[in-house]
Amino acid sequence: LPRLADSFGSHYTGVVFAIHRALVQSGEQALQRTLDFNESVLQRHPDRWGFVYNNAALAARDLGVALAESGDSARAMEHWERSYRYYEKAVALSPDDARIINDCGLMLIYHLDRDFDRARECFDLAIEIGQAQLDAMPEDADPRERELLEEAVGDAWQNIAVLMQEHLGKPFEDYEPFCRQAVRFFPYGRRTAAAMLRDHNANQPTDRQGGAKEAFGKVEKPAREKAAAGDFDGALTLLDTVTKDCKEYAPYHALRGEYNLRLAEQKRDAGSSGVEFFFQDAIAALTRAVELDSDPNGPRLLLAQAQFAMSDFTAAAKTASALLLHMQSQGGGKGDALLATHAIRADAAARAYTAAKAAGDDAPDLLADARLSFRLLEDRDALTLALYDLWSTTELWAGAGAEAVDIYARALKSNPDDQTLLGKLVDTAARQNQLPIAIAVLEPRTDATGRWYLGKALYLRAGIEREGQQNEVALRTLDDSRKAFADSMAQNAGYRQSCERWSAMCLGKKGNIAFWSDDLDQAEAWLLEAARLCPEGVGDDLGLSETTKLGIMRVADKHYRNNDLGKVEAIYRAASDAANADLDLLNNSGLFARDHGNQLERAGKKADAMEMYEQSYKAYRRANQLDPSNVRLRNDCALMAIYHLERDWEFVKQLLDSAIADGEKTLRDDPPEDAKERQQLDEAVGDCYENLALWHLKHSEDAAAAKAAAERSQQHWPGTVRPGARRHLAAAERMLQGK
Repeated sequence: LPRLADSFGSHYTGVVFAIHRALVQSGEQALQRTLDFNESVLQRHPDRWGFVYNNAALAARDLGVALAESGDSARAMEHWERSYRYYEKAVALSPDDARIINDCGLMLIYHLDRDFDRARECFDLAIEIGQAQLDAMPEDADPRERELLEEAVGDAWQNIAVLMQEHLGKPFEDYEPFCRQAVRFFPYGRRTAAAMLRDHNANQPTDRQGGAKEAFGKVEKPAREKAAAGDFDGALTLLDTVTKDCKEYAPYHALRGEYNLRLAEQKRDAGSSGVEFFFQDAIAALTRAVELDSDPNGPRLLLAQAQFAMSDFTAAAKTASALLLHMQSQGGGKGDALLATHAIRADAAARAYTAAKAAGDDAPDLLADARLSFRLLEDRDALTLALYDLWSTTELWAGAGAEAVDIYARALKSNPDDQTLLGKLVDTAARQNQLPIAIAVLEPRTDATGRWYLGKALYLRAGIEREGQQNEVALRTLDDSRKAFADSMAQNAGYRQSCERWSAMCLGKKGNIAFWSDDLDQAEAWLLEAARLCPEGVGDDLGLSETTKLGIMRVADKHYRNNDLGKVEAIYRAASDAANADLDLLNNSGLFARDHGNQLERAGKKADAMEMYEQSYKAYRRANQLDPSNVRLRNDCALMAIYHLERDWEFVKQLLDSAIADGEKTLRDDPPEDAKERQQLDEAVGDCYENLALWHLKHSEDAAAAKAAAERSQQHWPGTVRPGARRHLAAAERMLQGK
């Protein structure tokens, strides 16, 4: 073995250490052989390896313990002195090893009973070096490596307490802080320091701890009964009666903290003010309970909950992390308590992390803690939807868009029909440009719900492709989306309405793509098909500020600019027939049918013109039915009957009278704030008076009424320049003169 050490150098010292630990329980002979082995290595390589000196010191120390147990105290002391010499040499060769430095001091207070200043110097140095190394340790460090270093630092704090208690005769108040520091490090509650804290409380004089226990016992049961009935205020009032006796009694502070927390929650839920003071009292009491007795898990969890309720998320996360380590020191937490602790740490750490990121800072420790707890809860199928959302949001803040989406993908494995999760999968993927992840999850599914969400994901991907100028690719993706929606409603007839609407959106998007590609015929076909498939969806947002209706208008406008009124009228007639509840399409259908009729009439095609006028009147009447309070629509509907069709006289008179009354009332009592809207309403009222004048000229032949209406018309925008009103006024005056 020494020759192997020659060959393998410092890497071989791990084998040396393993041999020693394996044989340490095997008796004096094995320990002696281990010591001999290490000393033979040191003889061949003196002043080379601090670790080997440490191994030799360990072997000598353990052999001394075995000899002392067998009654040979003289030889035991000889080996302990040898061990201390080896430790001092190891410290010199490994000055940055906290474990070796601590163990060097340990020999002086546990076995040699001398040089206490040197022992304290070793412990302080071990703490300083070890804590600095812990602070510098990366997040992804081996957990066992962290535990070993924590154990060394914690041992140093603990050994100071032992030194002060057993050798310097210091009172508990002097060494208590060192015990409390020690239990912060692995293995936490299993440390001797934890027992020292518990033993001190247990050994207090009867008039202190015994009196506290007795006093608490008198009020505990009635207080719990009041709390069980929801009377937390009454329970706290009972506990107040023993405050003086229980100042140093952990169970009292734990119960007081719990009831203050429940009272705060009760008042918060009732909408009361000042609840923060109850939360603060809860935090103070629970903090004291943990200080007095760090062993129970319950007060620590309640403390984290109270800190969370006060929105001190960083503190809540830190408390929960400490509790998880404490549970680990007890052999690992179990059941609901473990899950509750991870849940609050995940929630608090995630919120604290996102707050730090929002402020322009970074908090990698919080992110790591949140992720660890989220993943454990995920493994235990204990994540709520709110925690799924928070986890996904946290990953977005961390710049992990794919993971933010994959969280929902994994959740769907056990909840495949959860439509909330499906929606979040697709929507988050769309926002983060990670739709391939969602599509890959959904493509294998053949059920109606899965196919529906696949259709939506494909539709959204087509939008991204469109924005990237990949029009041909986007068209193919939209076809795939329509197929998915068709599959969905074939599987479940209840999905038909929704699937048809989304399919219409696909057609509408294809129509807009075709329009911008100057393919007017295909654009018209797809857009009108979309309107027929889902009339109520013509105004749905298709992305890029586009709708099916806007696409139809753009196609029609293109033909209008080419002076093809017949084509414009045909497009709007088809669109308004399909979506006959859309005022814009109906109004445009009426307008362009009238204009095309005027064009045909000027060309001498009276019959064709009359057909257009009938179509226009039909569209306007339908629009008026949908919006009977609209002044402009009532006027335009009446205009067609008076100017071109010359019928329905009483009906159109009612239209004009009601439109005038409503318009003037609005202008007088509640005029539109927008100047343009106010002018448009004023103009519409003037048009109504103008058409009323013509109604009197054509139908009632009441020249005075016609003159009055024409004059009233000129009082509205644009005033006396109105050509129609001027013509009607002149005609009325001629009629009056003729009489």
